[in-house]
Amino acid sequence: MKLATESESRRGVLHTPSSTTLYSASANPTGGHFLTRLDMASGQVQSCAVPEQHPDFGRRKLNLDTMQPSLVYVDAASGKKIDEYRLPDHHLSIRHLLVTATGDVGVALQYEGDLYQRQPQSLVAWQTHGKDLQLLGIKPTAIQLFNGYMADLAYDPHQKILAVTSPRGNHITFWNIETQTFLSASSLTEPSGIQFMPNTETFLVSGATGELHTVTASPTEISATKLQYMSATLWDNHLVLA
Repeated sequence: MKLATESESRRGVLHTPSSTTLYSASANPTGGHFLTRLDMASGQVQSCAVPEQHPDFGRRKLNLDTMQPSLVYVDAASGKKIDEYRLPDHHLSIRHLLVTATGDVGVALQYEGDLYQRQPQSLVAWQTHGKDLQLLGIKPTAIQLFNGYMADLAYDPHQKILAVTSPRGNHITFWNIETQTFLSASSLTEPSGIQFMPNTETFLVSGATGELHTVTASPTEISATKLQYMSATLWDNHLVLA
């Protein structure tokens, strides 16, 4: 399966290729931006309805007043929608997803409203498997640090801590999933991708300036150690460990 945008119709579609011809066997409208598979079921989960763009206008966002971000579950075989969840603020664009071994979903958000007029209620959401999608709680004074954008996510299942990078805010953020609230943030220059390493129980974080860091997090303490610096490397907002 792959996500694509049809520029003429302005719709995002999920293409399901034929196993014999590799051409698209079906194209279901979803508006998706990010697609990932659920290990515990035959469905898939994806983020939807990011701001509309068109090749003629570069990266200009065309539908900020009408966009409807949603988290959509689709059938892996047919591409048909199974379920859909929305957040109360339509200016919160769903960017990146994390799916845990138990089917819970973490969501990194981008605020598409005017940050000078109003700060978002949160920039991270969580859906416990089988329940509603919920924004995680954070104080207004803290949310201002992150400049309206979260990037990659990683999860420590033992301590139930979700880590989310904020490259525009130059912080890694940590969230208590049991209480559904913000824990703390650690200052780091343009943190990008992040992964949890279960063998060492630490987070591996890439920085846009070429750095790799290991971060140890608990409900009471955060510590970061520079692991490596690669001056010719520019990391993006994803990190995958093989």
